[in-house]
Amino acid sequence: MTSPYGVSVGVDIPPAPLGSRCRTACTTRDHATLGQCLRAANLHTSQVDTTREKAWDAEVGAYRDARRQGVQPATTRLRDTHRALDASDRLGAPFDAGRPFG
Repeated sequence: MTSPYGVSVGVDIPPAPLGSRCRTACTTRDHATLGQCLRAANLHTSQVDTTREKAWDAEVGAYRDARRQGVQPATTRLRDTHRALDASDRLGAPFDAGRPFG
């Protein structure tokens, strides 16, 4: 039977064979859907970006150490923290980026 739009209605579409919708790297190839395959792979995207997180932790740690010494960097960026620490060494007193001249 066809609909007014020329599409067959009521025709059963045979299910895809197991594994035909799996990821390329799937070792078992026994999943009915791509979703099942991805869940079985237990992928964790949060583990990918650890380098950026470590860099951020280092920047914040350096800023925290500078603040403990009484130094006030302009930002939490590592470059600004190092500049403020160098200025403090040259001045012989804690540097304050909010008041660089006094």
